[in-house]
Amino acid sequence: MRLVRRPETVALVLIAAGAAFAALAQDLPASDPDRAAILAAANVDPTVALDVKRLVKTGGYAFVCTLMKGLPSVGDDGTKYPGGYWNTDGELDVRLIVLKFADGKWTPRNLQGRFASTPDKVDCTVDHKTIETVDQIKTLYDSRSDGG
Repeated sequence: MRLVRRPETVALVLIAAGAAFAALAQDLPASDPDRAAILAAANVDPTVALDVKRLVKTGGYAFVCTLMKGLPSVGDDGTKYPGGYWNTDGELDVRLIVLKFADGKWTPRNLQGRFASTPDKVDCTVDHKTIETVDQIKTLYDSRSDGG
């Protein structure tokens, strides 16, 4: 059997491979200009800092997996609060958020939360799958039509 290499076949394979790669979400580095806008949209409480465990963006969609950490504060009565991770019965609260970019802004939708035993043991999967494609993020976003 003889292998025939035709330039148009090679070009089609490269285009298909490029399209598949482009559909994958990429971890967003701190230097990415969209990162601050995505995190600002994901965090609606100014008394909370996000401890981001995973942030991916592809096209006009993003996925954020984060712990929420209360900032140190002083109550109306002068009581000082040290801040710390939000938790429920000793387990850390994990937030999963999907966002869509439209009309010049990122719009978040919360997914079902979960718990983690420690900050370094946070499960950012959804239905036991790593979120890594635009189709996954879009499906999750569309499944939450209530916006929250």
